[in-house]
Amino acid sequence: MNEKEILIILDKIERKKFFKLIQSQAEKEGHISPAPFLFLKKLGNVLQYTGGILLGIFSGIFTLLLIYIMVVYLLHLQL
Repeated sequence: MNEKEILIILDKIERKKFFKLIQSQAEKEGHISPAPFLFLKKLGNVLQYTGGILLGIFSGIFTLLLIYIMVVYLLHLQL
C-alpha cells in the first residue's frame, strides 16, 4: 500500500466516525429517532463465515455425488 491508499482509508474511517458522532448527537437531542438495535450488526461476520462454510460443504457433497453417479454410469456401460 502506498501513502495515498492509506490516506484514503484513514479518511473513510474518520468520515464514518464523524457521521456516527453527528447521528448520536441528533438522537440525544431528539431530532431523529434512535436507531434500532440490529441483530445483524453484531452477528453479521459470524453468519457470513457460517454461510461460506456451509456453501463449501454443500458444493463438496454435490461434487462427490456427481462423481459417484458418473463412475457408476461408466461402470455399467457394456463395452
